[in-house]
Amino acid sequence: MIKENTNKVVKIRWQFVVIFYIIAFSLSAPFNSGLLNPWYRALTKSWLISDMSYLPACLGTLIAGIVVLLIDKSHQRTITFLGNYRLRNIAISITPVVAFSIIGLDNSFGQNRYQFALSYGVINLIYSVFEEFGWRGYLQDELRPLKKGISFLIIGILWWVWHFRYATTFDLTIFPLICIGGSFLIGQFTEKTKSYLTAGGLHCLIILLTNSGDITRSKMIAIALTGLIWVGISFLWKPELPITHNK
Repeated sequence: MIKENTNKVVKIRWQFVVIFYIIAFSLSAPFNSGLLNPWYRALTKSWLISDMSYLPACLGTLIAGIVVLLIDKSHQRTITFLGNYRLRNIAISITPVVAFSIIGLDNSFGQNRYQFALSYGVINLIYSVFEEFGWRGYLQDELRPLKKGISFLIIGILWWVWHFRYATTFDLTIFPLICIGGSFLIGQFTEKTKSYLTAGGLHCLIILLTNSGDITRSKMIAIALTGLIWVGISFLWKPELPITHNK
């Protein structure tokens, strides 16, 4: 638990954390496990999103986050959609999509590599923001009374289990470490911006690197371009006055 400036003790409402996770896991598992993949592919046949069978899984964390925020009136939010600096956070979140659209992405759809990168990036940015609404927009704030390292570790473990990947040695050894490392990275990123939109931007960058085929030279260039733009935004963009939130 922690104490606020008002000396009011804030406790974690573990019952709501459990409710959140049960809803998130239950709604996402049919897609993360591949159970509904044939149905999804049949429904989206010939569409760009037909190979992205993971997309509906983001609705699990989105709906779970909305439900617990509706029933837990005492939840205190510090992480919101736009965070403390609206325009700068919007720019940060769309940077990966812009960078990859400039460099382009090879694809099997016969599409122009630059148009494909734009479409693929926008779709996965929306997916990532929906998913991060739950992990960062709700859970990271709810676990705030814990030390950051413990909070990020718990979220990382829950994130790995949520992905429903237990079939291979990689899934049981390396992938948990990726989820935990990603949780620390995205968690710290979110703490700086106070925005789950920017968390979605970083999450989208990870998807653009790993989910769209092999890691190529052009992808690494796009990653480097993203990093350069982010550094430029951090050092050269004087942000507007920060937004304060009562909750």
